[in-house]
Amino acid sequence: MTWTSDDGDPLEFALLALISVKPMSGYDLAQAFDHALSSWWTAPRSQIYPRLKQMEREGRVTSEEIIQSGRPNKRVYQLTAAGNEYLHQRLLYEIGPPTMNHGMLMRVFLSHEVEPERLSELIGDYADSTEAWINELRQIRAGLVPKVGSARGQKAHSQLLVNEHLLEMASLELKGARRLAESIRQIPDTIAGARARELAVRFRGDGVPGPLEGLASGDAVADLVQDGVGEVADIDEPGLGVDG
Repeated sequence: MTWTSDDGDPLEFALLALISVKPMSGYDLAQAFDHALSSWWTAPRSQIYPRLKQMEREGRVTSEEIIQSGRPNKRVYQLTAAGNEYLHQRLLYEIGPPTMNHGMLMRVFLSHEVEPERLSELIGDYADSTEAWINELRQIRAGLVPKVGSARGQKAHSQLLVNEHLLEMASLELKGARRLAESIRQIPDTIAGARARELAVRFRGDGVPGPLEGLASGDAVADLVQDGVGEVADIDEPGLGVDG
């Protein structure tokens, strides 16, 4: 399947979305991004102020300086009619796949480069963090549910739908991380078992599994080494080194 989408600049999309909820300053937008979007929308937050200025030059937002007593003045941004129209056009673009930089999967992809026990611990820590995130999402959900019936119920319901989907995703991620941590922890035994079965066939000599076939643990390979069989454990091609 070929995915097609054009969500454009992810930071601009996020800023337009947040400002559509209510006018905000750059500081307010950074806070709102962290609170509402950061767990599922990736964008360079360090570029918020330059991007707001660019959006204002493009006519998608307008700003007003608010004079504050005893505090620095602040500039508040709101959507223009053109900005609101542009946002709604983008909301109707075809939805593409989520953008990911999945740290756990990159480490699994290179799991042959890392000591299995250590990698299993790292993934276990990631699973613990995911579980903590699930608990945070549940707390957020508990705060959203009563608001669904309020005057701002429609917006609360939209946020609740996002929250429930994130809960499902996080629960699946937690399950997968726990499974991967256990699978990687068992890598030494799995590899040792495969090597033991390979050696059993080799020393039978006729391609038929020999009496060592059932060995499937690190202890089994250690026994082979003690018997002198383990000396060929690093031979990759059948027959090499055993002709004579």
